[in-house]
Amino acid sequence: CGSLPTLTHLRIFRLFRILKTRPFVVALDALYRVFYYNRQVLLVALNVCLFLIVKSAVLLYYLRPPDNTSNGFDSILGTLYISILLLTGQGGPQDSTNM
Repeated sequence: CGSLPTLTHLRIFRLFRILKTRPFVVALDALYRVFYYNRQVLLVALNVCLFLIVKSAVLLYYLRPPDNTSNGFDSILGTLYISILLLTGQGGPQDSTNM
């Protein structure tokens, strides 16, 4: 039986590869701490955004033009999409130019 060379000294490269991930772990830990300590502010902001989107969708649904063309205002859920587009600055859908 011939002796195979031992390559245990090459395991140091594996250790270097593991150690290179340390900055990413530190960055993710910092990101977690930011979200954890600001969770109340983020929850309030999320609630305000959801309230504005739902409120504007309901208003758009009930104050839609009286003509027979719906232009996406068929239901409150359909109007929710238009509300998100309008509140994010994307504009309305292409076929709702005469709102």
